[in-house]
Amino acid sequence: MSLSRQSANAAREVRHAAISQLQRILLGPHIIANEDHTQVEEIFNRVIFPLLDELLKPQVYQRDPQGMSETRLRASALLCKAFMHFEVRENSSKADIRILWIQILDLLDRLMNIKKGDQLVRVLFFRIHYLSWYIAGRSDSGVAEECDLGNERGRHIGPAFRG
Repeated sequence: MSLSRQSANAAREVRHAAISQLQRILLGPHIIANEDHTQVEEIFNRVIFPLLDELLKPQVYQRDPQGMSETRLRASALLCKAFMHFEVRENSSKADIRILWIQILDLLDRLMNIKKGDQLVRVLFFRIHYLSWYIAGRSDSGVAEECDLGNERGRHIGPAFRG
């Protein structure tokens, strides 16, 4: 959790180093999700989601207005990679990921709508589509039906491009 807090540090170099280290730890071979899914939930609820919530605060943005978009972009990449790493694997099809998928879409939606016209919006739009396509491609495992992709993705990304 300390790395998560440092990922919102006022110093850009510290933020980026913390996010890089956090990514190495979370996506490395050290963390193996247990059968009851609690460890994965803890990672998202105690580390990744609070990090993104913190980066969305206006007072955090004001610490480094020129560099915060890149930090938010890196944090969104960590969110997407962690989701694919922990949730959309061959052996995790037993877990119900709908709630987590909706929470991720909500966070990405908030990131897209925080600063319209920013390059971040385009990148996040493509990340959402990539995740959706990835899940849809795994329809043989039933994950796509669990997530109800059409309804959730459309509800979240449609407003971002309406003006």
